[in-house]
Amino acid sequence: MQENLKARLRAVLARRPNLLARVQRWLGHPCEFEVLRLLLRPGAVVLDVGANIGQFSVPIAHLVAPDGCVHAFEPTPRVFAKLEFNLRHLPRTRFVARRLAVSEHAGTAALFVPDERGLEASLARHHGFSAWSQAEDPACESIGVETVSIDDYLQAAAIPEVALMKIDVEGAELLVLRGARRLLASPRPPILIFESWGRWTRDFGYRPSELFDFLRDTARYRIFHFRGHDLSPVPTGNADEPGVFPRFVNFLALAEGVHAAEIATLKRAGLIPANV
Repeated sequence: MQENLKARLRAVLARRPNLLARVQRWLGHPCEFEVLRLLLRPGAVVLDVGANIGQFSVPIAHLVAPDGCVHAFEPTPRVFAKLEFNLRHLPRTRFVARRLAVSEHAGTAALFVPDERGLEASLARHHGFSAWSQAEDPACESIGVETVSIDDYLQAAAIPEVALMKIDVEGAELLVLRGARRLLASPRPPILIFESWGRWTRDFGYRPSELFDFLRDTARYRIFHFRGHDLSPVPTGNADEPGVFPRFVNFLALAEGVHAAEIATLKRAGLIPANV
């Protein structure tokens, strides 16, 4: 009963992005939804990579409606079914849901699913504990999935510009970004909201700081860490958690010069320090 009530409450809030942003802020959660509310406009094209059941896709859809479009990628079959169900309730916005894993290249790969609900599935076999299991080596189901790169997908779909890309792929974030080099090097690269956690990136053979360096080198991105009610600039050099990022491991990246107006908006809202 309690879980059903929570699910209904989440569904109601997802359809009201402004209220959702205020509730998240009141609860002390990272201010991702406040950033989305401030920066997204009707008509925008958004990519949700690692969409899960649509926790981001649904509120984003309301922000870009009626002419925008959300392309949501989720490879886990049982989770994808829930995503499709949630998207059916949003007739005003165009949705494209793809049961694909996003990576550096097109092809096939093994997807490791450590939870019976399909949560925290990854293209690497993780050995560190997760949000759902404290086991150091949890049992995993392995399934075959089709992979796609962002650049190939955008070319095939004839999408010239993307306003924002959200990435939550349990450690494979750098693979996703390497497969989006053309998009990141375009005249107007997207705003990025992404997760990066050292316990999981190590299973892909890299550190979070390498991902930050890739973004800086590719499109002169400025990177900010979601700390709860605001955003903190990520320093260059030794910027690996847990020492630097003890609580949240979610980040915002804005391209130098390209997103000057967006940075100014976040400063006026008090989310980014005025002296940055």
